[in-house]
Amino acid sequence: MKWSRVLLAFGVVLLLAGLYSAVFGGLVHSPTDRTFSIPAGAYFYGYYKESLSAGQTIRMDFTVTGGSTVDVFILNEAQWSDYSYDLSSASLASASGSHGSVSFNVETGGTYYLAIDHGSGYSSSTQEGKATINITGTNTGCLMIGAAIVVVGVLMLVGGFIRGKKEAGEAKDLWQQQQQTAGVVYYHDQQPPNQPPAQPPQLRQ
Repeated sequence: MKWSRVLLAFGVVLLLAGLYSAVFGGLVHSPTDRTFSIPAGAYFYGYYKESLSAGQTIRMDFTVTGGSTVDVFILNEAQWSDYSYDLSSASLASASGSHGSVSFNVETGGTYYLAIDHGSGYSSSTQEGKATINITGTNTGCLMIGAAIVVVGVLMLVGGFIRGKKEAGEAKDLWQQQQQTAGVVYYHDQQPPNQPPAQPPQLRQ
């Protein structure tokens, strides 16, 4: 097995994966379209979970099918623990209505939740709708992970090139040994001594 080829192949894969993670996970964020459905009942809700970094901004635009009202919240992990128990908690940001938006500028990186529950007077009905989540800013976690993967990929590529040269040298030495074993003289960086031209075969009369 040519280990140089294995190292080069893995190096290319890791390099591409690291670049993808750094660029698309850490720098570029496309809006995400979601749907929600809250079953009838006072303690039912829907939620989305996001991992965010300090300096990022998260925004959710929502629209309820049929024009009924929902309550929407952005919660940190401590607030989520209380909310998921009895739907009672302080929040980082909130909004109510049949449509609207809620947003928050993240100061401390961590896990955040966007929760949707029944609006006043609608807990006995199933409520459905659409939400669009948009995150802006740099996700330092994804950026650092991507950069680390890129470094490993580059190191594997360098190792593959070095290993390839070593394998080529070993193959050359083996070939020389085989030629010498077969009685063929191999001249290192020198021209072989002058040899008289070969005499053509004589035809017998």
